[in-house]
Amino acid sequence: MASLSTTTPKLGGMQEATRNGFGQASAAQHAASPVAIDLKAIRRTVALKQIGVGLVLFAVGAGVTALSYSAASDGGTYLVMFGPIIGGGWMFLKGIWGLLSA
Repeated sequence: MASLSTTTPKLGGMQEATRNGFGQASAAQHAASPVAIDLKAIRRTVALKQIGVGLVLFAVGAGVTALSYSAASDGGTYLVMFGPIIGGGWMFLKGIWGLLSA
């Protein structure tokens, strides 16, 4: 997994700072100062998306399985959607873990 930096340079630089009323010395300091990125908020957002996608995958897999089972209730064959059910459950659990550790 790629490492995320906790800071990124401000956009605009020295020209924008001097245009906004900063002197030459303070403009250089303003242009070089970092902007903090809230990694906790980003991790929380990713975890919530994983939870949502996991629940949708699980529900679709369970729904298709239930529909095909009810259509084949008189002894026919039916589909069991292992992929979406297991994948959705795994993604949901990863999201919960990410939310708890964020």
